[in-house]
Formats: sequence, C-alpha cells, structure tokens
Amino acid sequence: MKYLEQLKSPKKKFIKQYVAIHYLDKISELVMNYYGITHDQLKSNSRRMEYVSARRMYFLLSLENTDINLEPLGETMGKNHSTVLSHVRKLRDYLELGYPTEKKDYTILTKRIKEELGL
Repeated sequence: MKYLEQLKSPKKKFIKQYVAIHYLDKISELVMNYYGITHDQLKSNSRRMEYVSARRMYFLLSLENTDINLEPLGETMGKNHSTVLSHVRKLRDYLELGYPTEKKDYTILTKRIKEELGL
C-alpha cells in the first residue's frame, strides 16, 4: 500500500475505508464458515457459546488485521464499543491462559486470513 502515502488525504481516507470494509467482509465470512453459522447468528444477541465464540473471534481478528476502531467495528454487528472491548479482552485472556479450543481456532483463522487477504 505504498501508493496510499502519495495520495491526498480525502482519497487516502476513502481507499483505507474501502479496504477495511473489504477485509471485514472477508474476516466475517471466514469466521462464519469456520464456526458453521450464518450472518444473522453472528450478529444476534444470543448467548449460545458457538455464537459468542465466533463474535469474539471476529472482533479480535478484525482489530488485528484492519485499522478500524472499536465503535465502527461494533456497528458492523449492531454492538457498541464497550461490547467489542469486552469480547476482545475475554478472548485475549483465554489465549494468554492457553485455552486449547480458542488457541486452535485463533491459529487456524489467523492463517486463513493471511492466506485469503495476503497479509
């Protein structure tokens, strides 16, 4: 993305937003396919573990792989910024404590994102 540095600010901002939206779409698609859920289930307020795990993973991977902030990221799932922060902190805690399922899911999805998005 070297060419972005040469563009004037409004164009640069538009391109960055477009790229972030494309990345978010791809990340959500990968997460939904991995967990075997639909977009409505990912976006729902349900506390079913598979939906919550998928949402946590989506939020963390989106923050790590895009320049998007908490508030607009939350808006993609109908959540507020504090909900996003809560999900991210919880998943980071699980990863730090070495929870095997979360660690495996995170590793697999991170690898798929890097392959799909060329990061």
